[in-house]
Amino acid sequence: VGQSFGGYTALSLAGAPLDLEDLRKDCQSEDTKFIFNLSLLLQCQTSNLPAEITNNLRDERITAAIVINPISSGVFGPQKISKIAIPLMIVASTRDIFAPPIPEQIYPFISLTTEEKYLVISEPATHFSFIDVEEEEEVSIELPMKLIGPDPNLAYPFMQALNLAFFQAYLTNQSQSLPYLSGSYLQYINQQPFTFSVLQSLTEEDLQKAIDSFSERLSNIK
Repeated sequence: VGQSFGGYTALSLAGAPLDLEDLRKDCQSEDTKFIFNLSLLLQCQTSNLPAEITNNLRDERITAAIVINPISSGVFGPQKISKIAIPLMIVASTRDIFAPPIPEQIYPFISLTTEEKYLVISEPATHFSFIDVEEEEEVSIELPMKLIGPDPNLAYPFMQALNLAFFQAYLTNQSQSLPYLSGSYLQYINQQPFTFSVLQSLTEEDLQKAIDSFSERLSNIK
């Protein structure tokens, strides 16, 4: 399990090779996407890794993985993400301004070729909704509540339930746990302020239709 930059580490161990050559090109460009995706600033630090660092950090002991709000678009890219061949769950937060869900989690999910893949979308979660603040109490920086979002303690039970069901299904081969990873079950246990939905397949066309529909609804708001 990995969260944020730890999600990048988990993806590497799961089988996604680093794409340092393309990353260096992106980081040297003046593309405005950096304005809208703060995680790219952190990902560009990876481009300074020594040349002798291997591009393949796959650990064969890792047979299933969960990544929460991972940063991945620059360090891997679609071709590298597609190399992952183990069961994988990607968790995205709709109000994550540090690792925006569309470039950092949703497009990587679309690139996956493994059959056992899940995209869990949490609303109105932020980048901090699944971080145990008590364990990070030594950090002196105080963040505005709008960045943290609703009380993370209310999100933990959902994430714990997903973790348990996923790893029971794919680490201990308990197929009876699979129904607990379904959209219908998540709808059943959803409780405000957080709601969770799950997808097992998604195409770029599906995503574009959703974006167009959302944009149309926004344009109709007066």
